[in-house]
Amino acid sequence: MKRFYAITLVLMICLFGTTFGQWFKVEAVSPGSIYSIWSSGDTLLAGGDSVLFYSFDAGNNWGKSSTVPEVEFGITAIMPVNGGMYIGTSFKGVFFTSNMGGSWDERSSGLTGLGAKEISDIALRDNEIFVSTIGGGVYKNSLNNPGDWTLFSDGIPWNTGWTVYCIKNIDGDLYAGGGVNGYFYVNRKNTNIWQEMPIDGFNGEVNGVHSFEKSGNKIVASSHQAVYTSTDNGLTWTKFTFGIGLIENSEISVKGNDIVICLTKASRYYIYYSNDNGITWWRNDMQSGYVSYSLNLADGKIWAGRLDGLYYKPDTITGIGDDNKTPVSFSLSQNYPNPFNSSTIIEYALPEEGDVTIELYDITGRLVKQLLKEQRTVGTHKTTVESGDLASGVYIYTLRANDIKISKKLVILK
Repeated sequence: MKRFYAITLVLMICLFGTTFGQWFKVEAVSPGSIYSIWSSGDTLLAGGDSVLFYSFDAGNNWGKSSTVPEVEFGITAIMPVNGGMYIGTSFKGVFFTSNMGGSWDERSSGLTGLGAKEISDIALRDNEIFVSTIGGGVYKNSLNNPGDWTLFSDGIPWNTGWTVYCIKNIDGDLYAGGGVNGYFYVNRKNTNIWQEMPIDGFNGEVNGVHSFEKSGNKIVASSHQAVYTSTDNGLTWTKFTFGIGLIENSEISVKGNDIVICLTKASRYYIYYSNDNGITWWRNDMQSGYVSYSLNLADGKIWAGRLDGLYYKPDTITGIGDDNKTPVSFSLSQNYPNPFNSSTIIEYALPEEGDVTIELYDITGRLVKQLLKEQRTVGTHKTTVESGDLASGVYIYTLRANDIKISKKLVILK
């Protein structure tokens, strides 16, 4: 769940030790709340009250979008796709941008009924996009030919499950956390019906699932009451409780076998982690007097979207972000933003040192510009491409290194 929802609290004594670190506020993304965070490589996106903030250099510099029309209370979900970006909002439905928020198109047609425009999360599967809502169930739409949203909630009881906190694609199956009775819902790939499944026995207190992630061979879930792991696609679960009482909001980030979870309750949030794929858990931090809506691990930092802005601290848990680590394989990332006007960033990884060439071609195969020709070391690198006097259109950028070649498309839109 990307947004904070108040519930009745039961306070308990915390029995775990702490290893706290200093949080730093990103002044360029203030004032206001940050409800959602998305990252890939050096790209960070943060959803504020009515503006999307973005950084293409691991949070060193930030820009911001135009104001999303009529949105006042939060960008609650972010999903880049097809050279553009979908966002979910509180009370105003779904919007799309093809130019990094220079302009916004509302895409909420079909989201009808109570709660249908209160978006909690977004997921993709094949050529479809899905949104979960607070009170309106789950809806789906086409990515290739977007039109009206259609209700996709068969099997989810409307009276107990249509408040859906999260939706996640895990290996082609959709997992949704809905209601407060200890159940979650699974839509297996190639089916149209949701299966209601227990994550825990009902004990008289609220217990709905806020977040799902995949870690190795396990599915990890966090709820109002506990953290759970499953090795059999959600059929059975192992439960972990931390002695901090009922949780109002939680979110999970995973890097390899490292799992980091942010648990929020009544002006306080905790960060717990596991370095052994959810077998043992430790507390990393507790911040009293603050509310956290979102969590993300990126470029060696833990990022927290809070009621009072965007914060980060060094990631001493996973070690992700070490520039000296060797990438698993030779790779070329999709440029971002795409489409773009003035500039875009291309990121690539090299498993061994060598001469690197990046060239830009038009769609007829004519070489337009040589973007890079240098020797590069092992690791992840990036280069900035300026549109300059290039005309609007579709281009191909090609990376060559050590007799290996990869190409991708980019779009200039002026």
